[in-house]
Amino acid sequence: MPNKTVLLMSRGSRLHHLFYEMAVALSADHKVVVLASPEEVSSFKKIPSVQVYPYRTPDVADDKDVNVPRRVRLARRSMVERLDDQFVAPARVKAIEKEIGLTLYQAASNYLLYGQIVRDYGGVWDYMQTHEEIVQSYVGAYHTLSKIFADVHPSVVFYETLDNISSCVAFALARRHGIFGLEFRFSTLGQGQITPAFGFRRSNIVLEHLYRQKALIASSSFGQADNVLDSLQDHLEKSAYARMHKNMVNGSSLFNFRQVLPRVQRWADIQRGLHNLRWHVQSARNRFWLERHLTQVVPDAPYVFFPMHHQPEASTCSESPAWVYQDMIIEQLAIHAPGEFKVVVKEHPRSYGRRGEKFFGRLLKLPNVIVCHPLVDNTSLIEQAAAVVVINGSIGLEAILAGARVGVLGRPYYSIYRGAVVLKRPEDIYEALCNEAWCPETMLEEQRSFLAAYIQSLYEFGHSVNDKVFPESGGQHWAHALRSTMKFITDHKLKPADFESGW
Repeated sequence: MPNKTVLLMSRGSRLHHLFYEMAVALSADHKVVVLASPEEVSSFKKIPSVQVYPYRTPDVADDKDVNVPRRVRLARRSMVERLDDQFVAPARVKAIEKEIGLTLYQAASNYLLYGQIVRDYGGVWDYMQTHEEIVQSYVGAYHTLSKIFADVHPSVVFYETLDNISSCVAFALARRHGIFGLEFRFSTLGQGQITPAFGFRRSNIVLEHLYRQKALIASSSFGQADNVLDSLQDHLEKSAYARMHKNMVNGSSLFNFRQVLPRVQRWADIQRGLHNLRWHVQSARNRFWLERHLTQVVPDAPYVFFPMHHQPEASTCSESPAWVYQDMIIEQLAIHAPGEFKVVVKEHPRSYGRRGEKFFGRLLKLPNVIVCHPLVDNTSLIEQAAAVVVINGSIGLEAILAGARVGVLGRPYYSIYRGAVVLKRPEDIYEALCNEAWCPETMLEEQRSFLAAYIQSLYEFGHSVNDKVFPESGGQHWAHALRSTMKFITDHKLKPADFESGW
């Protein structure tokens, strides 16, 4: 598939090695254009035939880490050109919004909500919080990206994830031009596999097309699906994803020194640790409280199970902003529950210590709410639940494969499964439970087809290496996955309009 133009949107030093390897691999048979943060430009320019554009926006200056002190962030932002005030006038913003179909604050929603949650947890956040910063980033991203689109006419746009203003604007422009904006998400079933994702919903376009056209699913994929279903619990427990989350809880460790001490290697690390000392102290206090008040046993049925999401993270702030306040979801489930039902909530392992008495104390005052410790077994909670209510996240897929009744609030990739119910409101789950025709546990062939299609959409990456999400190398795997996804799109004549984008 030669002569395709790929636009890669790199993300600064954290992922530079992956995007660099990706650019090298793709440049062998594609025209590669890279949009890079200022500190990356010189490195990418060393790759023959790769065309490089610098970011001119403050939202991609490698400064999004909440742990970085403000003065460091400001120094990094000085590397970015400031747009003229006339250029960012309200009329200009309005014209861009109308053209690309993405409003100013939609593009910034992830980090606006991120900031709200961080501050609620006692952290420090001063990134992208002023109207001026947001306007500068939005207009600057449009100015840079519209020029790139006009200059090189990309066939596909690839970014790490739709979380910052620049990637959101890129996706909106790609959709307007009738091309795909793509990213990759990690699978929870394997030992380092990724799947393609499209739009704010992170739709798996390969999975969706195969699920619609089941004749395209390979027999080998059905064979792998059978193996997974025969030993589902084993696959889930041995996945790198599960091990990583379990390690984050650290048993009953109340103050996790391992989060702080390895960083104390340079003066900058010491500054970072001191900057976030309040955060770590609050986390320790929360853990003391949680160990006393969270149940570590599976409650008696009947109950509706709501597994909580880690926050702040793009999985809610970007993918499902309407459902970002999980305490309100739990309250609505509890208030509208029939008398015999409990609402069982499980804290997410990655958030253990972030939410404490301030969050859970109010919920536990509701007599039909039970909150489980993050080490309580998911499988047992799912098996005994009348229904599982999710926003998105991996546990929704686990519940589907277990044959449970799953109600979906967000619109994750698995919401297309015919055995799941898409909810408009949390309380709609109880009406769904009254429908005797809702019997996902009997839909064995449907479940098998869905899983086989999902497995066929997977590509190897290797994030199980040392239990790291992003290993030291692997960009060539991303390149292979993107090349294969592009071929699938071409072979099956897929268009962005064939799939829901999310906003």
